[in-house]
Amino acid sequence: MRVRLSSLAVVVLGAVAGIATVAVVSFVVHQQLAQPSPEAGAASPSGTETPAGGAPQYDPLTSAVEELGFHAVSNIVTAEEFELADLRNGNRALSDFSGQLVLLNFWATWCPPCVEEMPSLQNLHAALEDDAFSVVAVNVQEDHARVNAFVQELGLDFPVLLDRNGATARRYAVRGMPSSYLIAPDGRVLGAKVGFHLWDEPGFAEGFRKVLELSS
Repeated sequence: MRVRLSSLAVVVLGAVAGIATVAVVSFVVHQQLAQPSPEAGAASPSGTETPAGGAPQYDPLTSAVEELGFHAVSNIVTAEEFELADLRNGNRALSDFSGQLVLLNFWATWCPPCVEEMPSLQNLHAALEDDAFSVVAVNVQEDHARVNAFVQELGLDFPVLLDRNGATARRYAVRGMPSSYLIAPDGRVLGAKVGFHLWDEPGFAEGFRKVLELSS
């Protein structure tokens, strides 16, 4: 199941995603997840620290995160814990993936860009199955039967969790879908992205491995 987006739809969704990205990053960093950095100096927009009277210092981790299409989070912030039902009548918590680089993706079956990018998420998951990396897809406010049928049809085998009342999406300031967060093995939020992406583009698996190496 792949939904092809028209050129106009891509342009419109791109504009919406740009606005939503600003809202997501600003809200999460400054209202929910932000914690003061212990280091001196103000954080620059690119996520590097700016010493007093000096130019921003190059940060290889920030650069690697941005090369993957994420807006790098400038402060040291920690992802909020959650526990949600999975499709096997159990529960999974974000902390279950501690020690792994996590691509946290909020999505819904009624969202064409979400459907479009799902096969590429599966391909990325398969390419990095031997690494300390996990795709965690959080479905927002849909029932088990609908989500399970979708997952079975596409043959997705990464964790899919059910945010039945949308509370987790709200805590993560999700304003548009798909919305994705990159979370380091120690729980830091490294970056945020709103909108469609092909996660299996050439070089992406190596890019995630680089982020994993730099953030471990």
